[in-house]
Amino acid sequence: MQKITSINNKLISDTKLLHQKKYRDRSGLFLAEGEKVLQEAISARLRIKAIFSNNETICQKYPKENTFLVTEQIIKKLSTTDTPPEVIAAIEKPSFDTKNIDTGIIVLLDGIQDPGNLGTIIRAASAFDVKAILLSGETVDVYNPKVVRSTVGNLWKLPVLKISKGNIKQQFPKHKLIATTLDKTRKPKAFYEIKEAENLLIMFGSEASGLSEEVINQADMFVDIPMKKNVESLNLSVSAGIIMQYFYMKRALE
Repeated sequence: MQKITSINNKLISDTKLLHQKKYRDRSGLFLAEGEKVLQEAISARLRIKAIFSNNETICQKYPKENTFLVTEQIIKKLSTTDTPPEVIAAIEKPSFDTKNIDTGIIVLLDGIQDPGNLGTIIRAASAFDVKAILLSGETVDVYNPKVVRSTVGNLWKLPVLKISKGNIKQQFPKHKLIATTLDKTRKPKAFYEIKEAENLLIMFGSEASGLSEEVINQADMFVDIPMKKNVESLNLSVSAGIIMQYFYMKRALE
Protein backbone atom coordinates (compact mmCIF):
# COMPACT_ATOMS: atom_id res chain seq x y z
CA MET A 1 0.00 0.00 0.00
CA GLN A 2 0.97 3.64 -0.36
CA LYS A 3 0.64 6.34 2.28
CA ILE A 4 -0.82 9.82 1.94
CA THR A 5 -0.64 12.18 4.89
CA SER A 6 -1.18 15.58 3.28
CA ILE A 7 -4.77 16.73 3.11
CA ASN A 8 -3.77 18.89 0.12
CA ASN A 9 -2.43 15.97 -1.91
CA LYS A 10 -3.59 16.27 -5.56
CA LEU A 11 -5.15 12.79 -5.67
CA ILE A 12 -7.12 13.57 -2.53
CA SER A 13 -8.26 16.93 -3.91
CA ASP A 14 -9.26 15.37 -7.24
CA THR A 15 -11.19 12.60 -5.48
CA LYS A 16 -12.98 15.14 -3.30
CA LEU A 17 -14.31 16.75 -6.49
CA LEU A 18 -16.40 13.61 -7.10
CA HIS A 19 -18.87 15.02 -4.58
CA GLN A 20 -20.02 17.17 -7.51
CA LYS A 21 -21.95 15.85 -10.51
CA LYS A 22 -20.00 17.82 -13.11
CA TYR A 23 -16.76 16.18 -12.03
CA ARG A 24 -18.35 12.74 -11.92
CA ASP A 25 -19.57 13.29 -15.47
CA ARG A 26 -16.20 14.62 -16.60
CA SER A 27 -14.10 11.84 -15.05
CA GLY A 28 -16.47 8.90 -15.44
CA LEU A 29 -15.89 8.07 -11.77
CA PHE A 30 -18.03 8.02 -8.64
CA LEU A 31 -17.47 7.59 -4.90
CA ALA A 32 -18.35 4.44 -2.97
CA GLU A 33 -18.32 4.80 0.80
CA GLY A 34 -18.01 1.76 3.04
CA GLU A 35 -16.47 -1.66 2.62
CA LYS A 36 -19.73 -3.46 1.77
CA VAL A 37 -20.30 -1.21 -1.25
CA LEU A 38 -16.65 -1.64 -2.30
CA GLN A 39 -16.87 -5.43 -2.01
CA GLU A 40 -20.04 -5.46 -4.13
CA ALA A 41 -18.30 -3.35 -6.78
CA ILE A 42 -15.34 -5.73 -6.84
CA SER A 43 -17.68 -8.73 -7.14
CA ALA A 44 -19.35 -7.00 -10.09
CA ARG A 45 -15.88 -6.54 -11.66
CA LEU A 46 -16.11 -2.78 -11.78
CA ARG A 47 -12.84 -0.98 -12.31
CA ILE A 48 -11.55 0.37 -9.00
CA LYS A 49 -9.39 3.42 -9.57
CA ALA A 50 -8.35 4.14 -5.98
CA ILE A 51 -9.09 2.89 -2.47
CA PHE A 52 -8.54 5.05 0.61
CA SER A 53 -8.62 3.87 4.21
CA ASN A 54 -7.32 4.99 7.57
CA ASN A 55 -7.22 1.35 8.68
CA GLU A 56 -4.05 -0.53 7.75
CA THR A 57 -5.72 -3.93 8.11
CA ILE A 58 -8.35 -2.94 5.54
CA CYS A 59 -5.68 -1.61 3.18
CA GLN A 60 -3.87 -4.95 3.23
CA LYS A 61 -6.91 -6.67 1.70
CA TYR A 62 -6.61 -4.79 -1.59
CA PRO A 63 -4.03 -4.42 -4.40
CA LYS A 64 -1.03 -2.33 -3.35
CA GLU A 65 -0.85 -0.25 -6.53
CA ASN A 66 -4.12 1.61 -6.02
CA THR A 67 -4.69 1.38 -2.25
CA PHE A 68 -3.76 4.27 0.00
CA LEU A 69 -3.42 4.40 3.77
CA VAL A 70 -4.57 7.88 4.75
CA THR A 71 -5.22 9.89 7.87
CA GLU A 72 -8.57 10.22 9.59
CA GLN A 73 -8.58 13.88 8.52
CA ILE A 74 -8.34 12.83 4.86
CA ILE A 75 -11.13 10.27 5.24
CA LYS A 76 -13.33 13.01 6.69
CA LYS A 77 -12.48 15.23 3.73
CA LEU A 78 -13.40 12.54 1.20
CA SER A 79 -16.58 11.38 2.90
CA THR A 80 -20.03 12.88 2.30
CA THR A 81 -21.36 11.68 5.66
CA ASP A 82 -21.16 13.05 9.19
CA THR A 83 -19.75 9.73 10.37
CA PRO A 84 -17.19 8.68 7.73
CA PRO A 85 -16.63 4.98 6.99
CA GLU A 86 -13.18 3.43 7.22
CA VAL A 87 -12.86 2.97 3.47
CA ILE A 88 -13.78 5.11 0.46
CA ALA A 89 -13.16 4.22 -3.18
CA ALA A 90 -13.19 5.99 -6.53
CA ILE A 91 -14.80 3.64 -9.03
CA GLU A 92 -15.35 3.78 -12.79
CA LYS A 93 -19.01 4.00 -13.80
CA PRO A 94 -20.32 0.87 -15.53
CA SER A 95 -21.76 1.30 -19.01
CA PHE A 96 -25.11 -0.10 -20.19
CA ASP A 97 -26.98 -0.17 -23.50
CA THR A 98 -30.76 -0.16 -24.05
CA LYS A 99 -30.28 -2.51 -27.01
CA ASN A 100 -29.78 -5.40 -24.60
CA ILE A 101 -33.07 -4.76 -22.77
CA ASP A 102 -35.91 -6.15 -24.86
CA THR A 103 -37.88 -8.34 -22.44
CA GLY A 104 -39.08 -8.39 -18.84
CA ILE A 105 -40.20 -5.65 -16.46
CA ILE A 106 -38.64 -2.21 -16.86
CA VAL A 107 -39.17 0.75 -14.50
CA LEU A 108 -38.98 4.36 -15.66
CA LEU A 109 -38.53 7.18 -13.13
CA ASP A 110 -39.39 10.65 -14.39
CA GLY A 111 -38.16 13.73 -12.56
CA ILE A 112 -37.34 11.96 -9.27
CA GLN A 113 -35.45 14.42 -7.06
CA ASP A 114 -35.02 12.59 -3.76
CA PRO A 115 -31.77 10.57 -3.77
CA GLY A 116 -32.96 8.29 -0.97
CA ASN A 117 -36.07 7.36 -2.96
CA LEU A 118 -34.04 6.66 -6.08
CA GLY A 119 -31.55 4.47 -4.22
CA THR A 120 -34.29 2.55 -2.43
CA ILE A 121 -36.16 1.92 -5.69
CA ILE A 122 -32.97 0.61 -7.35
CA ARG A 123 -32.39 -1.72 -4.39
CA ALA A 124 -35.97 -3.03 -4.59
CA ALA A 125 -35.74 -3.40 -8.37
CA SER A 126 -32.70 -5.62 -7.94
CA ALA A 127 -34.58 -7.76 -5.42
CA PHE A 128 -37.66 -8.12 -7.64
CA ASP A 129 -35.89 -9.00 -10.90
CA VAL A 130 -36.56 -5.75 -12.74
CA LYS A 131 -34.46 -5.81 -15.92
CA ALA A 132 -33.57 -2.10 -16.01
CA ILE A 133 -34.20 1.30 -14.47
CA LEU A 134 -34.67 4.21 -16.88
CA LEU A 135 -34.23 7.81 -15.75
CA SER A 136 -35.87 10.69 -17.59
CA GLY A 137 -36.31 14.42 -17.08
CA GLU A 138 -34.60 16.14 -14.16
CA THR A 139 -34.07 12.97 -12.15
CA VAL A 140 -31.30 13.14 -9.54
CA ASP A 141 -27.90 11.82 -10.65
CA VAL A 142 -27.75 8.09 -10.03
CA TYR A 143 -24.13 8.47 -8.86
CA ASN A 144 -25.01 11.07 -6.25
CA PRO A 145 -23.30 9.71 -3.07
CA LYS A 146 -26.64 9.54 -1.24
CA VAL A 147 -28.11 7.42 -4.05
CA VAL A 148 -25.08 5.12 -4.03
CA ARG A 149 -25.37 4.62 -0.26
CA SER A 150 -29.13 3.98 -0.46
CA THR A 151 -28.70 1.21 -3.02
CA VAL A 152 -26.49 -0.71 -0.55
CA GLY A 153 -24.34 -2.18 -3.30
CA ASN A 154 -27.20 -2.93 -5.72
CA LEU A 155 -26.54 -0.04 -8.11
CA TRP A 156 -24.66 -2.12 -10.66
CA LYS A 157 -26.75 -5.30 -10.42
CA LEU A 158 -29.07 -4.06 -13.16
CA PRO A 159 -28.74 -1.43 -15.90
CA VAL A 160 -29.59 2.12 -14.84
CA LEU A 161 -29.76 4.44 -17.85
CA LYS A 162 -30.63 8.02 -18.64
CA ILE A 163 -32.97 8.22 -21.66
CA SER A 164 -34.85 10.79 -23.67
CA LYS A 165 -38.51 10.84 -22.69
CA GLY A 166 -39.72 11.97 -26.08
CA ASN A 167 -39.75 8.57 -27.80
CA ILE A 168 -40.09 5.87 -25.15
CA LYS A 169 -42.37 3.72 -27.34
CA GLN A 170 -39.84 3.75 -30.16
CA GLN A 171 -37.01 2.76 -27.83
CA PHE A 172 -38.98 -0.12 -26.27
CA PRO A 173 -41.44 -1.30 -28.92
CA LYS A 174 -42.05 -4.71 -27.30
CA HIS A 175 -43.22 -3.21 -24.01
CA LYS A 176 -46.62 -1.98 -22.88
CA LEU A 177 -46.25 1.42 -21.19
CA ILE A 178 -47.99 1.57 -17.81
CA ALA A 179 -48.32 4.99 -16.16
CA THR A 180 -48.94 5.26 -12.42
CA THR A 181 -51.18 8.18 -11.56
CA LEU A 182 -53.36 9.67 -8.84
CA ASP A 183 -55.41 11.55 -11.45
CA LYS A 184 -58.86 9.95 -11.33
CA THR A 185 -59.91 11.71 -14.55
CA ARG A 186 -57.67 9.26 -16.38
CA LYS A 187 -59.70 6.40 -14.87
CA PRO A 188 -56.75 4.32 -13.66
CA LYS A 189 -57.19 0.62 -12.98
CA ALA A 190 -55.87 -1.05 -9.86
CA PHE A 191 -52.35 -2.23 -10.70
CA TYR A 192 -53.26 -5.87 -9.92
CA GLU A 193 -55.84 -5.87 -12.71
CA ILE A 194 -53.06 -6.00 -15.29
CA LYS A 195 -53.08 -9.53 -16.69
CA GLU A 196 -49.59 -9.52 -18.19
CA ALA A 197 -46.47 -10.04 -16.09
CA GLU A 198 -43.86 -9.63 -18.81
CA ASN A 199 -42.74 -6.86 -21.16
CA LEU A 200 -44.20 -4.05 -19.07
CA LEU A 201 -42.57 -0.64 -18.77
CA ILE A 202 -43.95 0.84 -15.54
CA MET A 203 -43.57 4.62 -15.20
CA PHE A 204 -43.40 6.57 -11.93
CA GLY A 205 -43.25 10.34 -11.53
CA SER A 206 -42.06 12.55 -8.70
CA GLU A 207 -44.07 12.77 -5.48
CA ALA A 208 -44.55 16.50 -6.00
CA SER A 209 -45.84 16.57 -9.57
CA GLY A 210 -46.19 13.02 -10.88
CA LEU A 211 -45.32 12.06 -14.44
CA SER A 212 -44.70 14.84 -16.93
CA GLU A 213 -47.28 15.30 -19.68
CA GLU A 214 -44.74 14.22 -22.29
CA VAL A 215 -44.33 10.86 -20.58
CA ILE A 216 -47.88 10.20 -19.46
CA ASN A 217 -49.27 10.90 -22.93
CA GLN A 218 -47.32 7.90 -24.24
CA ALA A 219 -48.98 5.47 -21.82
CA ASP A 220 -50.98 2.48 -23.00
CA MET A 221 -52.66 2.11 -19.60
CA PHE A 222 -53.07 4.01 -16.32
CA VAL A 223 -52.89 2.36 -12.90
CA ASP A 224 -52.98 3.30 -9.24
CA ILE A 225 -52.70 1.59 -5.85
CA PRO A 226 -56.07 1.25 -4.09
CA MET A 227 -55.95 2.50 -0.49
CA LYS A 228 -58.13 3.93 2.25
CA LYS A 229 -59.86 7.17 1.29
CA ASN A 230 -58.35 9.13 4.17
CA VAL A 231 -54.81 8.46 2.88
CA GLU A 232 -53.83 10.74 0.02
CA SER A 233 -50.71 8.95 -1.26
CA LEU A 234 -47.78 6.70 -0.41
CA ASN A 235 -44.07 7.43 -0.43
CA LEU A 236 -42.75 6.92 -3.96
CA SER A 237 -40.30 4.15 -3.08
CA VAL A 238 -43.06 2.30 -1.16
CA SER A 239 -45.42 2.56 -4.15
CA ALA A 240 -42.77 1.35 -6.57
CA GLY A 241 -41.84 -1.51 -4.24
CA ILE A 242 -45.45 -2.70 -3.95
CA ILE A 243 -45.93 -2.80 -7.70
CA MET A 244 -42.54 -4.37 -8.49
CA GLN A 245 -43.06 -7.05 -5.85
CA TYR A 246 -46.54 -7.86 -7.23
CA PHE A 247 -45.25 -8.56 -10.73
CA TYR A 248 -42.31 -10.54 -9.36
CA MET A 249 -44.70 -12.79 -7.45
CA LYS A 250 -47.09 -13.02 -10.40
CA ARG A 251 -44.31 -14.31 -12.62
CA ALA A 252 -43.12 -16.72 -9.94
CA LEU A 253 -46.59 -18.23 -9.54
CA GLU A 254 -47.40 -18.62 -13.22
